Parts: sequence; structure tokens; C-alpha cells
Amino acid sequence: YNSPIFKAVAENMKENSVDEEMRILYVTLTRAKKKLYVTGESADPEKLLSLAEKMRDNVSPYVFRKNDSYIEWVLASYDKSAKDVDLFLAIAAPYEEWRNGVSHVVISRIDDKMPNDTALADDASDVAENPETTEENTSCETVLEVDEIRKRLEYSYPYASEQTLPSKLAVSRLFPGVLDADAVDLVRHEEKFTDIPRFISSSGNAEITGAMRGTATHVFMQFCDFENAEKNGVEIELARLCDKSFIDPAMAELVYIDKLKAFFASSLYKEIKSARSIWREKRFSIMLPASEFTHREELKDRLSDAQLLVQGVFDCLIERADGTLKLIDYKTDAVSGNDARDEEMFRTRYTTQLSYYKRACELMMGREVGCVSVYSFGLGREIIII
Repeated sequence: YNSPIFKAVAENMKENSVDEEMRILYVTLTRAKKKLYVTGESADPEKLLSLAEKMRDNVSPYVFRKNDSYIEWVLASYDKSAKDVDLFLAIAAPYEEWRNGVSHVVISRIDDKMPNDTALADDASDVAENPETTEENTSCETVLEVDEIRKRLEYSYPYASEQTLPSKLAVSRLFPGVLDADAVDLVRHEEKFTDIPRFISSSGNAEITGAMRGTATHVFMQFCDFENAEKNGVEIELARLCDKSFIDPAMAELVYIDKLKAFFASSLYKEIKSARSIWREKRFSIMLPASEFTHREELKDRLSDAQLLVQGVFDCLIERADGTLKLIDYKTDAVSGNDARDEEMFRTRYTTQLSYYKRACELMMGREVGCVSVYSFGLGREIIII
């Protein structure tokens, strides 16, 4: 409620804030030993300069509380008669030109006469038409300073292209054109599992999706004891995982029991069981050349020295009896029932992703991965990908 007391308190807080900001500005301005450069930005320089002149002619606490930006205070304190103080107006190229790599600034000294709309418009057009325009109003004594100011305003960060790089990427979201702004994300996004409230799941009213069942099955494969599941059954192992809080009871209801039983009876499981070494749910972080993930030649050149951090987890890696490595990924995708079509779907969908998994494994293990495959719970069998 905007009561008189509220207004009085707000006004007092505003006054204290302005006082504190002025103290900060004073401390900042008085730290310079030889020269002080103060810069500010305005979409309407004429209006800003005109306001500063009015503030200078009508100095009062009210005026400085109402107009409370640093640049307004500094300009209002500007003494035109001071010999060691210069005020310049810099007009830069349009934003579109800066974005496309064209950076140029025209700097003009401001004398006692404030620029009007026409003068500003003329200067702006000169910038667009002639980036090399010289400063007609700049004296010889300050030409070096003007050049330095222009140099700093026109500075382009040499690693600007890398500023757009993500700090890290999940390997499941990776594909050759992922860094292109207009690229279409061809990677299938998994639906995140959300716990179903007990009162809903027990009544059977919740909408259960295939993605949720797939997530639950993946969690089982992540934590399960293969030997116990094989000997005592999937149900016993699932109950153990629930008892140990590896799987929530609501999630346990969604696990594909029959499809898991088919996995433990498959030839792939027998191969895993007989392997020399088994690595499950192995996390990895690798650096890959960023230039590999764009189709744009100019961006490839700019990212030639940049690296992209890629993270992921592979489901299973085994060292077979003959000493070769095999990478296995579990998939719960829905299938059509047409074996040839389904196999082609898996290869189209996952070859690129699994090639990055293979590369990561080879970097980690220091040797070649001889085979990459997926086990489709939907088909109940293995598909060789690479």
C-alpha cells in the first residue's frame, strides 16, 4: 500500500543509495595517477549531453537523485574551460556490421556547441560510407589518444567463436552439425522419468509411456547383479534393488520383466558372462576438436584450435576371450515387427552416437574397439552397428 509513511521510507532509502553510489564514484575517479578515461554508452547522445548541460546549470540534490547514472553525473561535472579535460563523441558502425566482423568508430571532439540531430545523422552516415573518416575537430595534441580510444572500441576478441561453444556436451546429444545454429537436432531426446505418486500408480490412472518403461529397465540394468538375476530370477533381483533403494517401488512396477528374462537367456549375455573383463556403466570425459561438429567452412577455420568437452556413460564394455574389445549399448526403442526395417532404424539412429562412444573407449583403453553393438529389448536380440 502506497501510504505517506511508505513513500517517506522509500525516499530516504533512495537518498541513502544515491549518496553511497556517489561515494563509490568518487573513490573510483580519484584512483587515477596520470590520466583517467571515463566511457559511457547512450542510444541518444544528443539527449544525454543536453540533460547533462541542464543538470550543470541547475545543481541540486533533487536533480542528482532524479538523474542517477554515473555517466550523467560525470557529464554534468564536465568543465568545458578546463584545458586538461576532453570530451569526445564516438559513433560506431551499426550492430549488424559489428556482428559480421566490420568494426569501425568515428570519434569527434565535442566543443561548446552540442551536436544536433542533423549532425549526428551526418556522422552516422559517414561511418557507414567511409570507415576511414578523419576527425576534423581533433587537435594534433590528442590525435594519439583518439587513436588509442578507437583501437580499444574497435577491439575484437580473437576467440569470439569459442564463446558460443557449450561448456560441455553429452555424447547422446552429439552429431556432426551440432554447433551450427540452423542445424536440426537429429538425436532422439529421451523422456525424463518422473516418479509416479503411489496413490496414482496403485489405482492405475497414471499415463505410463514407453520411454518411462525404458528408463526403468535401464536403471535395472545399471545396478543389477547379473549373477543373481540369472540364478534366482529377475523378480528376485528387482526386489533386492528395491530393498536396497537402488530403484523406487513406483519405478520397479514399470520394468520390462519378460524382456529382461529374454536378455539373460540370450547369446549376448553368454558372451558377456564368458568375457575376460567387464566394465559396466563406465563414465567418460574426452576432449574432441570442435571443428568436427560444424558443416560451415568458415566456422571450422575459426574453431581449428578449439576443443569441445564431451561426456557420457557407456552401458557395457567387455574384453572377449580373444583379447578384443566389444562395446554394447542397451536400447528399449519400440519396434515395428519388421526385422529388416527395425535393424535399419537402429543403425540410422545410433551409428553416429555409438561412433563417439567407440572413440571414447579407444582413448580410454589405449587400443581399438573391435565391435560395437546394441541389444534391443524390443527385438530380444543383438544388432551389430560397427
